[in-house]
Amino acid sequence: SMPLRRMRLCFAERGEERSFAVALASCLAKYGRELSLAAFNAYFAARQPDLKPTAGYTTDGRRWLADAAETLRSAQLADGVLIRTR
Repeated sequence: SMPLRRMRLCFAERGEERSFAVALASCLAKYGRELSLAAFNAYFAARQPDLKPTAGYTTDGRRWLADAAETLRSAQLADGVLIRTR
């Protein structure tokens, strides 16, 4: 039989200050988010050239959804595709 393996999980505020691995993962996640938003904004700008890009945060996201409403309707995208629900 295989020996038992253990893993320790730690949830910490500002974990990147205590761990290089966490800091690196945070940078990569932010970079991935920026790349995704650039592609997202380019996709919708091609369909609605006057649409101002979104940064994806709540207030700006609400502004973007209102500005893009007609394009979203014509694309027949369901709300759940772009709006996170909990």
